[in-house]
Amino acid sequence: MPKSNPDKPLTESSRDHTASAVLIILIFIVGNFAPTWIQSTQWYSAIVSDWVYELRALAKPISRMLIILLGTWFLLGIHPKQLPNALTLNPGWRKLGLGIALGTLFSLPLLIVGALGGINDSLELRSLPFNSLAPGVFEEIFFRAFAFGLLVRLANWRIWPAAIFTAVFFALAHLHIDRIASLDLSGQLMQTGIITASGSFYAWLYAKWKFNIYLPITMHTLLDLSWQLFSMDQSPLGTAGLIAATTLTFMIPTIITIRRMRRSKL
Repeated sequence: MPKSNPDKPLTESSRDHTASAVLIILIFIVGNFAPTWIQSTQWYSAIVSDWVYELRALAKPISRMLIILLGTWFLLGIHPKQLPNALTLNPGWRKLGLGIALGTLFSLPLLIVGALGGINDSLELRSLPFNSLAPGVFEEIFFRAFAFGLLVRLANWRIWPAAIFTAVFFALAHLHIDRIASLDLSGQLMQTGIITASGSFYAWLYAKWKFNIYLPITMHTLLDLSWQLFSMDQSPLGTAGLIAATTLTFMIPTIITIRRMRRSKL
């Protein structure tokens, strides 16, 4: 596979885009649902009963990475040595720094409002990295760099169809979480819509910043961190402040990105 240019498809050959899309979607669906199904079985529960918390928490994301590795290698012909390049994980220090800086900047409104509310009384430090850093890294690699990125750059899909398609599965993957599973149907549908919109937004940012995966990784991680670390509902700004901060968290990067897009066309 030739060296990847993140602004162009992965290959300029006459590859059958439909076949590529089918294979990517197959790997994506297996990687999305198989680990969750396996973890729901009794035999899996028996196997992991003696595992330490950290290993149990990383079992699903690691299994997804293995599915990506094997699926892209045997079905798409992407050698493991080429996979980091195909998933835009080798951006160089400048792009890495830009992604982290932008992701931090875009997350500031919600982080500031959260900090005003103080530290969450029910915070468990042991679980904090696995509820913020792990989802931010592994979910963005799986849903954005792999599924969305390859559908756009290898299967030649347009950005928004690929973004919405992968974001719907991103939302479905969260339905088993206790705080969502405990809701009634209308609440689950609302949460599904919110997570789908967030996933589509992350995909759009990823694409429009030259497939810089470190931007959505940083933003996803910090936003999850804010909800885990701080008592968001205790902020002196109240519900209105939380809504305003959430709105700004998505409005500011949208405005900056659109202005950047317009300047680049001049």
